[in-house]
Amino acid sequence: MSKLKNQMRELITLFVMFIFIFPISQIYLSSAYAISIATGSKVGTYYQFGLDIARVAKDDGLDVIIKTSNGSIDNIKLMEIALADLGIVQSDVLGLLYKMKPKIADRLKYVFPLYKEEVHILARKEINSIEDLNGKKIATGSQSSGNWVTISNLLYWSIVPNVKKITNLNPVDALNALLAGEIDAMVYVAGKPVALFKRLEKIMQNPHYKKMLKEVHFIPLSIKETLKEKCNYYVASEIGPSDYAWVDRVTPTIAVSALLVNITTQKERYEKQLIKLAESVRKSLDNLKQNGHNKWKQVDLDAPIGEPWKLESCVLHQISTEALKQDLKELFK
Repeated sequence: MSKLKNQMRELITLFVMFIFIFPISQIYLSSAYAISIATGSKVGTYYQFGLDIARVAKDDGLDVIIKTSNGSIDNIKLMEIALADLGIVQSDVLGLLYKMKPKIADRLKYVFPLYKEEVHILARKEINSIEDLNGKKIATGSQSSGNWVTISNLLYWSIVPNVKKITNLNPVDALNALLAGEIDAMVYVAGKPVALFKRLEKIMQNPHYKKMLKEVHFIPLSIKETLKEKCNYYVASEIGPSDYAWVDRVTPTIAVSALLVNITTQKERYEKQLIKLAESVRKSLDNLKQNGHNKWKQVDLDAPIGEPWKLESCVLHQISTEALKQDLKELFK
């Protein structure tokens, strides 16, 4: 149990360190015609969503600068030091921030709820559950990523204390290391289908790589009672052949919400651009559902978000759903 406590202490300490180690500065200044969004890796869904948003905003005369990053924690940090205006962030990362630094978290407001991000744990075939990761090497993503927060949460509440976390591999390198047998598993939290895993379909024609893929699979995840009680950010989902053609069965997993957020203390620099971006996304939603990443089909811009998340005030006027208006009325009492 002491190892589990150390694991959670490590999670909290590094989380706080990575977000607040740098002072706020005006390094990046939005122009009158541009706004920036911190996303994630180029092989992830955040980045693809960013490109989709930039495409429709461009048609309305707004330039959107898409910034790559290490993920959710990195995106908060980039907004803190004014290197990005907006960021896409996992709800469990925001939840941890509310618990540890509520005054800082209160400055974060969501612009839109986006979609559910599936937890992909790709592992060697002999690993069949999260408990089987005990004593194994797993690529978790950097300590400035949402991947790292999510897997740390899941390992802690699943009572899996002896995991060697590999934090210095990007997603592509982690996948290569797994296929080469250098690590036992990798975690990637992103909306399916993820470009990284979709690309594996192309190498199935090569007998050598096909054999390597047969040695790995996605492991099942479920929402355990302890996790449900302590962390209400997770919902049930699944990964299957309809997402990735090289997968031969449907595997249950869990998912966490992705939100587009901003920091209110920086808002005066880009409020007009933010309003224009929100209007552009709302009016182009059908276009995005038809021509953007597959996850746009799940996006409901008026979906109510419960406590503690707060909606950005400058986009409140765009809310059209009466149910959401009532939800927000209760939220801002």
